Amino acid sequence: LGITMKRNLEKIHLYHTNDIHSHFDSWPKISRYFHTQRQLHNSAQEACFIFDIGDHVDRYHPFTEGTSGKGNVALLNSAGYDAVTIGNNEGITMSKKALDTLYVGADFDVVLCNLTDTDGSFPKWLEPYKIYETTDGLTIGVIGATAMYTDFYAKLGWRIEEPRQALKKVAEQIRHKTDIIICLSHLGVNEDRLLAEECELIDVILGAHTHHLFPEGEMVNDTLLAATGKFGEYVGHIEIRIDADDWKIFEKKAEVVHVSELKSKEEDIQEVNDLIQAGNEALEENVFYMKSPLKQHL
Repeated sequence: LGITMKRNLEKIHLYHTNDIHSHFDSWPKISRYFHTQRQLHNSAQEACFIFDIGDHVDRYHPFTEGTSGKGNVALLNSAGYDAVTIGNNEGITMSKKALDTLYVGADFDVVLCNLTDTDGSFPKWLEPYKIYETTDGLTIGVIGATAMYTDFYAKLGWRIEEPRQALKKVAEQIRHKTDIIICLSHLGVNEDRLLAEECELIDVILGAHTHHLFPEGEMVNDTLLAATGKFGEYVGHIEIRIDADDWKIFEKKAEVVHVSELKSKEEDIQEVNDLIQAGNEALEENVFYMKSPLKQHL
């Protein structure tokens, strides 16, 4: 007689966004969806994490410009994000002082291993990696990096390192402390594929920067790549099934959800309009005044 042994599997859920670029039209639905999904997984005693992979900030929007990006951080807080990494919009379109103070008051972690001050020290607002532990004792290492715009960062007073090398170094550093390693990568699809080929320690790469979309993910060796396009048109969901007997990954799969499929509420439009109004009001504040007229010389 054949005997079929039933595996004892644990589930971990990862939700992710990237390259929102301050397109807030769908933000009320995205935020509500994340809260609903977290409650659903919590009730099923399944671990749930929410990540943003950078370029959430874009100064084209008055709410972002008027609040110097701090309004974006407040939105991430209210949606319940666990960790983010930065994109080039956060990194090189803001002054050093503005970026240094952007995440003051953030309820989430900023994970970034390849940006330092010019003396090589990490700024206090970021961590090169973060290790989370589920209620069952599974450890999840999260690492992150952003694209290397060397000259721009240097002019702003930062030092940017080659991201793939930095990520491989930190993955090696935490490999014995974690059961799973997740990478928040604002590097672009080609860099993500190279990273997956070069570093077998990383289990999942959540991608960004090149606005690519993987409806069902992409496997490179044993690494799952996932990305949600741009502007909040999609949100991503990854389900990882773990063999609870040895903490090894049994299965991992990715999907995206089009925000048009998410429920709307009447107040959503007003909420989006309120962000525009708040930004416009902030931009009306006088920051400079001259008593005498400033002549124009042609």
